Amino acid sequence: LQYSFPDFVAAENRSAVTVDLPAGPETAAEGTAVAGGPFKARPESTYTLNPTGGNREGANVLMAYADLNGDNIRALLLAYGDLGVIDVMDVRYTTPSLETLLNYEVVMTWSNYTYQNATGMGNVLADYIDEGGRVINLMFGIDPSWGLSGRFVNENYTAMKGTGTYYGTTCMSTYDAGHPIMEGVTNVCDYYTCNGTSLTPGSAAIANWANGNIFVAAKDDQTCVSIGGYVGYAYQWSGQMADVVHNAINWVSGGGYFIIDVEPATALVAAGESQVVEITYDATDFEPGDYTQELEGVSN
Repeated sequence: LQYSFPDFVAAENRSAVTVDLPAGPETAAEGTAVAGGPFKARPESTYTLNPTGGNREGANVLMAYADLNGDNIRALLLAYGDLGVIDVMDVRYTTPSLETLLNYEVVMTWSNYTYQNATGMGNVLADYIDEGGRVINLMFGIDPSWGLSGRFVNENYTAMKGTGTYYGTTCMSTYDAGHPIMEGVTNVCDYYTCNGTSLTPGSAAIANWANGNIFVAAKDDQTCVSIGGYVGYAYQWSGQMADVVHNAINWVSGGGYFIIDVEPATALVAAGESQVVEITYDATDFEPGDYTQELEGVSN
């Protein structure tokens, strides 16, 4: 008998993936946050990541941005292979209903233009968290001049607040290497970071910028991660920003998969013989409760 667990056989053979990223705009569009300070064009580049998901499907994500698009960060997140659908909504022109948001486990939101209704967007995100949703908010959505307001900010659903934007390249300095959001992350820089940062009650700083501001903050109850970097159309980050965002999605949506290894993932078992299969679980950062994960096995 030949058996295999496809997800874990695939994991053994999975190689790094390189994603091509096009050059950014040559000038800053009028009426945008990136035009609020010195601007520099972003050259084309590549990003190499390690896919992790096999055939398993993880959290469904809505990117709700007040920006031209989020194509680059969306392409990178899909390349990891462990997320579900990643839909997009341009919230320069609309504000989603709670019913719409509840179709997703995680909502990512950022801005470069103003939100159609910053108060309404903040209110519905707070309602979404109250109903069990999870939010990742990024720049410039944390800058009061361009960002969210309403209950999400006023009632401290966000993990971090700021007073404005720091224009100028700064890199990650101190960070909690043991936190799942920082798994495998050692190098991130950005040109657009949150200035005058402070934690909201029930939040912790996970990483800091060298300029003294908070880079990543997270709610202790895993309802929100605030990232003081910009990932939208005119982004200027370098290093492992996509890894940070990807890890944050998995963390807020439940910490990822708790079956982390099957050994041996495939084997040929002779007639009349048996094979012991060792399944490794990791419950780190899972809240007490009942969890289900399907483990697909096939045999001839």
